[in-house]
Amino acid sequence: MNNRLRILLYVITAYLTFLGVMFLFAPDTFAAMMKLQGLPDKVLNILYGQVMLTFAYVGYMAASSGEARLSRALLALTLGHALLPWLAIVLWWLAGAAATAQRD
Repeated sequence: MNNRLRILLYVITAYLTFLGVMFLFAPDTFAAMMKLQGLPDKVLNILYGQVMLTFAYVGYMAASSGEARLSRALLALTLGHALLPWLAIVLWWLAGAAATAQRD
């Protein structure tokens, strides 16, 4: 891999890391910075942040030429996409159960 491609991958990695951190920890600031009216779903912000950070991780591994480590990135991506929606469903169910218990 030549140096210009490696530098480009590091720049993309930094940009994706910034986006992922903003989606996870400061979604309202991110929406204001991008001049959006607001992000529609708070749960999806976690998923978007995880996807951005995973792609940043893959970009870092590609830039540092660690081909053997790409399997870990694929595992992280798959687990993140499997566990985060499941966690969101469980939290949604628990919130509904708590609301029902308060009404009774």
